[in-house]
Amino acid sequence: DDTSKITATFWGIIDLKYDPSAPLFDRVKVLETGDGRTSRFSGAGAHILEKYHQAYVFEEGPATARHSVISANKKLTHDLLKGTGHGHLLPTQVCFPRVYTADLAEQIKTGLGIGPDDAVVLKLCNRTRA
Repeated sequence: DDTSKITATFWGIIDLKYDPSAPLFDRVKVLETGDGRTSRFSGAGAHILEKYHQAYVFEEGPATARHSVISANKKLTHDLLKGTGHGHLLPTQVCFPRVYTADLAEQIKTGLGIGPDDAVVLKLCNRTRA
C-alpha cells in the first residue's frame, strides 16, 4: 500500500570511501555514482534499492528525468560536485580523450601531480560530455 509510504525522489547510489585515519575533510571521498541498480561486480547494493521501495513511493516530476543523467555521467557528476563547493569529497582526477598518445602516461602523472612510483587507477568513462 503506497499510502503509508513517504513520497521521495530516488537519484541513485553513491559509492563512498571512508578513511578514519585521514585528516577530517579528507576522510570521505565519492568514488562512483550509480542509478541504483545492483553493482555489476558484486550485487552488494541491491538491499539499498529494496529498502527504498519498502519505505518510499517514487515521486514523478521535472527532476526525475535528470537523475539518470546525473548518476550515469561520471564527468558531469564530478563537475557538479566540484562546482557546488564539494570538491573536497572527490579524489584527485583528470580527464583525457580516449585516444592513446605517446606521452599519455606523462600527462596523467603531471595532471595528478604524482611521482613515478605512485599507483594510479584508470577508469574509462563511456558517457561523458568531455
